Amino acid sequence: MAEDYLKKLVRDGVISRDQLHEAEELSSSLGTTVDDALVRLGYVSAGELGQLQASQYGYDFVNLEAMEIPQSVIALIPESVARENVVIP
Repeated sequence: MAEDYLKKLVRDGVISRDQLHEAEELSSSLGTTVDDALVRLGYVSAGELGQLQASQYGYDFVNLEAMEIPQSVIALIPESVARENVVIP
């Protein structure tokens, strides 16, 4: 599925084949994903990538930077669990 996703990025003109190739090389040398390399190289933002991934997999995208988590919800998660699992940045 990831290969289809990357081909779709090129096919839709979001990135060029050369940019994809550069991201693949960078991800290989750094031991990261191609998606991370695309963001690191500045070819897509993390938000754009999130929207594209959500669309590809049939999910709604939620921009967490624009959301305010109610204190009542935060109180449901013990601090140790939140820290260990990086639940809330």
